[in-house]
Amino acid sequence: MSINFNEICISAKKAAREFSLLDAKQRNQILLRIASRILESKNEILDANKIDYDNAKESGADHHILDRLYLNEERIDAIVDGVYQVVELEDPLDIEYDNSVRPNGLNVSKISVPLGVIGAIYESRPNVTLDIVALCVKSGNVSILKGGSDTLSSNNAIVSSIHRAFGDLKLNPDIVQFINSSDRKYVDLMLNAVGYIDLIIPRGGSQLVNMVREKSRVPAITGGIGVCHVYVDESADIDKAVEIIYNSKVQRPSVCNALDTVIFNQNINKDIILNTVKKLVESKVEIRADDQSYEILSSLNKDYPNSIYVATDEDWGQEFLSLKLSVRMTDSLENAIEYINNYGGHSEAIISENQDNTARFLKAIDSSAVFVNASTRFNDGGELGLGAEVAISTSKIHARGPMGIKDLTSYKWIIIGEGQTRN
Repeated sequence: MSINFNEICISAKKAAREFSLLDAKQRNQILLRIASRILESKNEILDANKIDYDNAKESGADHHILDRLYLNEERIDAIVDGVYQVVELEDPLDIEYDNSVRPNGLNVSKISVPLGVIGAIYESRPNVTLDIVALCVKSGNVSILKGGSDTLSSNNAIVSSIHRAFGDLKLNPDIVQFINSSDRKYVDLMLNAVGYIDLIIPRGGSQLVNMVREKSRVPAITGGIGVCHVYVDESADIDKAVEIIYNSKVQRPSVCNALDTVIFNQNINKDIILNTVKKLVESKVEIRADDQSYEILSSLNKDYPNSIYVATDEDWGQEFLSLKLSVRMTDSLENAIEYINNYGGHSEAIISENQDNTARFLKAIDSSAVFVNASTRFNDGGELGLGAEVAISTSKIHARGPMGIKDLTSYKWIIIGEGQTRN
């Protein structure tokens, strides 16, 4: 199928001007119609997803990729629930941030407006298609979507349903553009579409994120690698620690906010450390331990063969995206903070009952989300009350953490006068 990328860009820019004139009620009507069309097309989407899933499985894709790729009725319902949540969010447009009257009588205000055209590049995640569309529609932005080759059938089915929703409402379907091709040249074209695409958002692994960071001429918000840490303080409530570590690692190990490294304070009783890790290996988590923790944990290999390994240098700062976990010991909170700031940036947690230590951790850790006595899995737009997210940014410019609808807006100045001229 031939794709004219220049026409996509021109029609997207034109659609952005039209779309900016719709009010909040009209944008919510679009979202509700999209949700209905997705539910009506559930079987079509699942059939398309099966094609992608079977192809990926036959090609030997890792289980974490298969998990991200897989859709079932429950997951589609959850994605649609996310659309309904976005509908309920406060309108992010036409918010007045500042208002003043100048000495010469000019009324000056600053209001929120859409960014314009959002280019989204993502991998192995058909759910992201609807998440991005919902947030872009709510925030008045046009989207150009480039999913991975392994989700082409799924994404095409989802976007077809979305376009039917626009048709139902007699609106321009170019508000959502989809590059229906596996050719990576379109990624390069998007990264160079200056003047047409206003912001690039990559959502995927380190290779994609780093490539966008290095090559994009269009402004881009890139997430750092999702290396997530939990520090267990010597004052920790161990029951909390066991459940938080287990949930952070095991609930869904293939996502970016899943736990990668646990750091235990060396003053914690060794049996407590052993029992905490035992629950993980019972769920087939493979442990990569530093020398000190290996001495404590290696006995688990007797009942759970090949579960505890001595860590290599490559195991530190590693986003595993699977049932693998690195474990290390530390002699102090300060050393734990230093280590996390060297390797982290995404989601970090402290488990502690010491208020001074938790306050120090919150202030010193330089990451997009920092938790006290809670799972790293909560670094998610829906869980934090933002609705779905287009990405979790570890950048410090414009947006940080889960990017919701307010992060897809800019602002403009409105100046109202009565004939004033400048001297």
